[in-house]
Amino acid sequence: MDFTGLFTGQNTNSNSKNENMNNGSKHHFFIGSKINDEILVDKLKLVRKKLINKYNIKELHYPNIVTTNLVYLGYFDIKVAKLYMDKIIRFLCEALTKKYSKLECNMTNFKMVYDGSYYKIMLQLEDIQSELKNVMIPFLYNKGVIPIYGNRNFENKASIDIVYFKKSEKIEEQKKRFKKKFKILLDYPIDKFILDSLVLIKGTPVITRSGYPSTHDQMDFKIMDDYKYEFTPQSNKNNNVNRNNTRNGNNTRNGNNTRNGNNTRNGNNTRNGNNTRNGNNGNGNGNQNNGNGNNNVISNGLLGNINNNVENNNRIRRNRNNVNNIN
Repeated sequence: MDFTGLFTGQNTNSNSKNENMNNGSKHHFFIGSKINDEILVDKLKLVRKKLINKYNIKELHYPNIVTTNLVYLGYFDIKVAKLYMDKIIRFLCEALTKKYSKLECNMTNFKMVYDGSYYKIMLQLEDIQSELKNVMIPFLYNKGVIPIYGNRNFENKASIDIVYFKKSEKIEEQKKRFKKKFKILLDYPIDKFILDSLVLIKGTPVITRSGYPSTHDQMDFKIMDDYKYEFTPQSNKNNNVNRNNTRNGNNTRNGNNTRNGNNTRNGNNTRNGNNTRNGNNGNGNGNQNNGNGNNNVISNGLLGNINNNVENNNRIRRNRNNVNNIN
């Protein structure tokens, strides 16, 4: 069997040709997330209403649920979608959701695209750490899409589809006036929101169009819960070089070097060239003797002796004078 042909429609088998003619059983499939913030969903519906009124948009449609689109997988039947997920995509989604925690996101800009028949206006978004744009979307495309379809351009910013439409005289006028500088000018929510999972999304065309199917088709979306992968909470990272810094009792910088604990600065603190800072450092006693130049510290759990040069003459004189003040 030509595995690639299942996804590209290039299989020469006569049965496959007959199935390709039956577009009613096929769907668009995406990897994305469902927006669960009801307040944000209501705000996005208001944005859609304002867009329609401001630009006098006609012959329009919009998704029945609000989702983010990360990666478009293709247009095929559910059997091929399951094969695609089980053989390739689910492993990639699992790898990402095990490595990353939930993503805190915000919307960044409007974007409008045109496929020759329909326009689509969407709101693009980014997570705070830019993991979607820099890691996740390129990873899914490079490992899951390009091996099937070959090299092709892709949008590395996630998006939320707002409205699809066929006509808008105001937009056409402004496109002619501003050309490439044309932008959708409208306020959008500045809310931060959480993406808690990656999921397979099925888009079913409501109206059959002539010609090839398009992601601009009027669709009803459905979340495929059998292919849902929740982000795994990651353990808190400690604030030190080796992510093992504790500041209560045993303050470790490299896993073992303690600064608190038994660190004494009175009683035994002599300034006659034998200034000790015995702090029960990790696996041994770390003595920092500033006067005689023997500076012993623990680095990454290994005791090392570092011999420093003798200090300048002025400091030596001060240390000698301090001897007279010790009882």
